[in-house]
Amino acid sequence: MIEVRKFCRSTGPSLSPFNAWVLSKSLKTLAVRLDRRCENAAKLAHYLESHGSPGGAGITDGLIRISVGLGHIEDVLGNLNHSSN
Repeated sequence: MIEVRKFCRSTGPSLSPFNAWVLSKSLKTLAVRLDRRCENAAKLAHYLESHGSPGGAGITDGLIRISVGLGHIEDVLGNLNHSSN
């Protein structure tokens, strides 16, 4: 019930047709988006582990912060390879 109250507080008692469509569309693709993010995060973790440690990939404590999203993981890995050279 608390979640419903928070939702209504931020959206109002009823959604506009456009906002309802956007919400519906985003819920339909939520599983796909979460699967992709988890897959990309696992590939990134494997990459970092295969280099012995984050330091082996040119990453030291406090140096970078990586946001793994829906993009191509090859781009993220390429950027890491480029930055460690």
